[in-house]
Amino acid sequence: MSSIRNAAAVLLLLLPARALAQGPHEAAPDSAVLTLAAVEQGVLARNPSLAAAEQGAAAAHARAAGTGAWSDPELSFMVAPGTLGDPDAGYRVGLKQRLAPFGERSAQRLEAGARSDAARADVGTARLDLLREARVAFAEYRRATRSQVAHRAMVDLAAELRQVALAKYAAGTVEQQDPLAAGVEAARLAHHAVLLESERRIAAARLNALLGRPAAAPLPPPAEPASDSAMIPADLDSLVRQARGARPEAQAAISRVASRVAQRRAVQRSRWPGLTLGVAYDRMWDRPSMRTQVELGIELPLFGGRGAQRLAAEADLSAAQAEHRALVLRIEREVVEAVTRYDEAEHDLAVIDSGVLPAASQSVTALRSSYEANRASFLALLDATRSLAEARLDRIDAVARRDVARADLARALGGDEGLMPMGDMR
Repeated sequence: MSSIRNAAAVLLLLLPARALAQGPHEAAPDSAVLTLAAVEQGVLARNPSLAAAEQGAAAAHARAAGTGAWSDPELSFMVAPGTLGDPDAGYRVGLKQRLAPFGERSAQRLEAGARSDAARADVGTARLDLLREARVAFAEYRRATRSQVAHRAMVDLAAELRQVALAKYAAGTVEQQDPLAAGVEAARLAHHAVLLESERRIAAARLNALLGRPAAAPLPPPAEPASDSAMIPADLDSLVRQARGARPEAQAAISRVASRVAQRRAVQRSRWPGLTLGVAYDRMWDRPSMRTQVELGIELPLFGGRGAQRLAAEADLSAAQAEHRALVLRIEREVVEAVTRYDEAEHDLAVIDSGVLPAASQSVTALRSSYEANRASFLALLDATRSLAEARLDRIDAVARRDVARADLARALGGDEGLMPMGDMR
C-alpha cells in the first residue's frame, strides 16, 4: 500500500477541498448516494448469516420448550398363546409411567432454558459482527473512492505541469529533463490508476457480498461523513464496565455457565433411584379381584456410567467458567485497543490539518512561483507536490482508520448507543 501511495501521490497541487467530496464519477446533485445507514439496514435485512443465527435461536427455544417434559408412557400387551380360541383366553394389558420425583426434570428444563438464552445472545453477537463488518467495508469503499478522486486530480495537474515544462523548454529556459521527468511521472500515474480501481472494486465486492448482491454489481458513490462534532469525554473504566454489561457474548457466557450448573445438577439427580408407576389388567388370574393391578417399580442406578457423566459435567462447568473469565479479559483488551486506535487517528487528523497540509500547500505555491520565474528546479517542485499529495492521501487514510476504529469501538462496547460523537477517551 505504501508503494502505491508513494507513486500515486505525485503532482497533487492545491487540490480544492470540495473535489475530495465527490465520488469516482461525476453525479448530478439529486443522484443517489450510498449511505452508511442504508448499508447497515440492508446487511441486517438480507445477510444470511444473521438469519442462520436467528433460526438457531428458534430451534434452541423449541428444544427448551420440550425438555423436562414427562417421558412417554409404556403400553404393554401380553397373551398366552395356548389359550387362543378359548372363551377365557389369557392376556394382560399394562400401562407404565416413569416418574422423576427428585428434581431431575426441573434441572433438565433449567439447562435447556439456559442454552436457549445463550442462543438468543448469539443472535446479538452475530448482529454486532455484521454491523462492524459493514461499517469497515463502507469505510474502505469510501477511502478507495476518495483516493480515486485525488488521483484524477493528480493526473490533470501532471498534464498541466508537463505543458508548463514543455513551454519553458521550447522557450529555452529549462533543460529537456524537466518535460521528460513530468512525462515519466504522468506515465506512472496511469499505472497506479489501475491499482486504485482494483482496490475500489474489491471494496465494492465486499459490500455487495454483505448486502446479499452479486459481487460485481454496481454501487452508487458513497456519501460523505457528517461533519465532526465535539467529542464526549469518557474514561476507560466506565467504557469497560459498559462493555461488560452490554456485550451479548458476556450474556451468552453467563447463560452457558448456568446451563453447565443445571447439567451438573441433572447428572447428580440421575444418581437417585427412579420410580415407575403402572396399572394393568391381567386376565390370566382366576380370581376377578386379582386381575386389576397397581404396580410400583424402582430403577436402581447401578450401571449407565453415571460416574463418568459426573466427571464430564464438572469438566464442562469448569471450562464454561474459564471461558467466561477469558471473555471478560478479552472485552477489556478490545475496548482499550479500539480507543487507542481511534485516538491515534484523531491525532493524525489534527496534525495533518493544522500543520502538514498548510505547510505542504505553502511550499508548493512558493516553489511553483519560483519555477515559473526560473528560480527553482523542476525536481524540487516535484518533491513538493509529492509531499502535498502524500499529506492529502494520509488524511484520507486517517479518516478511514478513524471510521474503522469507531466501528471497532462500537463492537467492543456491544452497541453504539451514546457513542456518537465520541470523545478523547485516553
